[in-house]
Amino acid sequence: MHFAANCCTARCNVTYKLVGKSVCRQITLLIMLKRKIEDTLIEWKNKPEHKPLVIMGIRQCGKTFIAKHFADENYKNVVYMNFIKEPERICAFTGSKDVDNILLNLSAQIKGVKFIPGETCLIFDEIQECPEARTVCSRGYLHLRN
Repeated sequence: MHFAANCCTARCNVTYKLVGKSVCRQITLLIMLKRKIEDTLIEWKNKPEHKPLVIMGIRQCGKTFIAKHFADENYKNVVYMNFIKEPERICAFTGSKDVDNILLNLSAQIKGVKFIPGETCLIFDEIQECPEARTVCSRGYLHLRN
């Protein structure tokens, strides 16, 4: 049995669920607060020939969340890599700064990935662990070509 109530102050949907003899409260946010960075990311995406973007900030401030959210909302394909959790991805960048070689290496590592110009967003999390990827991004080499 579910009961729903609206909570106007937090703009959320509150559901009360009967579990055994007790009632659990589940809160689902309907509206995510829009951040200023979202407008900046849209401007960046809409610039022709934009360079790779680096999002910097203090720990736990939402950099990964906003990057993934933006990519999910604005791109057909999202390729997320965390160089700490997936150190094997680092070898895709060693030895070459050529985009085609890097994408070929990544395609071999990540099954089912699609790299389509204008439709694919690459997110490199914990990029400080892969100096080669930082070099490729900082010099603007990494663009998906037609």
